[in-house]
Amino acid sequence: MTPRTSMDFHAASDVGLVRENNEDYHDHVAGSGRDLFILADGMGGLPGGEVASSVAGRAARDHFLQDPLVEPRDLLRGAILAAHHACQETQILRPELSQMGTTLELALVDGDSLWWGHVGDSRQYLITEATPAFRQLTTDQTVVQRLVDEGRLSPAEARNHPMRNLLNSVVGSESDPQIEVCREPVEVTPGEYLIMCSDGLTDLIDDEEIASMTVSLPPEQVCADLIALAKQRGGHDNITVQAIRWSNATS
Repeated sequence: MTPRTSMDFHAASDVGLVRENNEDYHDHVAGSGRDLFILADGMGGLPGGEVASSVAGRAARDHFLQDPLVEPRDLLRGAILAAHHACQETQILRPELSQMGTTLELALVDGDSLWWGHVGDSRQYLITEATPAFRQLTTDQTVVQRLVDEGRLSPAEARNHPMRNLLNSVVGSESDPQIEVCREPVEVTPGEYLIMCSDGLTDLIDDEEIASMTVSLPPEQVCADLIALAKQRGGHDNITVQAIRWSNATS
């Protein structure tokens, strides 16, 4: 089916103002009329964060390229498992990296349909230009988010909680990750954006700000502006943003 929309996208990553290494990874790969966007954030403070994110991202990419026309949910789940197993194999070969792990975000675009997969606390937002309105597609897999879900913390309390970045699921851990894949596709329309980002952005810029800074700008400018603001506010972590925008298809 010919898509009703065209797609423009850009990605950018910055080491920030505190860390010496960039442990984030991003990628885009296309095949058989589909596009896969990848974002991973290696666990900071532990050896091999940058190794984990790149190993996971490349394994997900390779899995997609082996057969890009697999049913979307199976493809995303398989790509995340491939990333997980690749990290575990790296840990066997390099025991000094035995504690490494990473978040992993995947977005599969098939015509006017968007499918997403998720592990960790990097995020994906769907932003509608007209309002602007936003919807967080993913749910943080953190100890603090679990407390929010249980009603023991408010979202406002969670935002500044000292344990807000403590993950309860990662790619590359000893146990299998808690893989989340959307149950139904998101049908995208002109004027919508997908923002994929690491927590180096969302720790410093709230959801409403991300939405308001996204609309009416080209993806390259969106990435630059969001990263610049995060750095103005301290840039304590690596900051990675992928922005995908849909517009009316041209004949």
